[in-house]
Amino acid sequence: MSVHGTVLNAVQDCLGAEFMSLYLVGSHGTPQEIAGSDIDYILVTKSDLQGERLNGLMRVRDELRARLDPEIDFLPRSIDRLVTRGLGLKREGRLVGGEDIRDQIKTPPKEERDEWLTSVAMKFVMELHHADAISSHDLTYPDQADHYFGYPDYASPKPFACLMSLGFLATAWLSKHHDVIVTDKHQIADLYDVHIGSERLPFLRDLFTTIRGELGYRLPASEILRERARNVCQSALHFEKQMLKRLQVNSSAAAGR
Repeated sequence: MSVHGTVLNAVQDCLGAEFMSLYLVGSHGTPQEIAGSDIDYILVTKSDLQGERLNGLMRVRDELRARLDPEIDFLPRSIDRLVTRGLGLKREGRLVGGEDIRDQIKTPPKEERDEWLTSVAMKFVMELHHADAISSHDLTYPDQADHYFGYPDYASPKPFACLMSLGFLATAWLSKHHDVIVTDKHQIADLYDVHIGSERLPFLRDLFTTIRGELGYRLPASEILRERARNVCQSALHFEKQMLKRLQVNSSAAAGR
């Protein structure tokens, strides 16, 4: 049985009647896949999972990681939530099993979509900096040990993976000011180039060519590559400041979400 089939059977057994469908998302199995790419799934459920039911699902995920592939991950989402918050799934999701709900997913009104995307972007940015209070006016995250400006998560096997979350800031900006919906992260740099301009474009390109493509999100061993990674992180700091200002988001606004 394939990895996808094994995952499908495992989540169905775990959730029973609560299970609706399982989708594969992300770059795994596509031309954009790299060595060590995550195997990401969206798990559609009839209601929001909480308590022991959610804990049980996470135990199943951990068992699958240990038995099949450490990069397996799945995000449980209720059908009610996905109806208005599932544009990415609608456009890139590949059904593994269960009921296909993509036709039920609607495009929310622009104002609602912009608020949601900005909120999601801020959530990822705050997680990126370990939930520190964020101010777009004095944002600094120096890393005195290695001068990566605070971006690597050294406890992770892929320390630079968290940098990709900054793409959500560009996604929110494209929607808010240019009414452009991004459903594939690999489109972000091209869409940014067309609708915003080239000022921070090299950073977005470097996210995919250097951090993702050459380094596979890992800390490089050679000093030459380490210097390139530091330069990307320094550009990330400037990009982050600029995007937060353009979205008119500050620490107090983020705290209220």
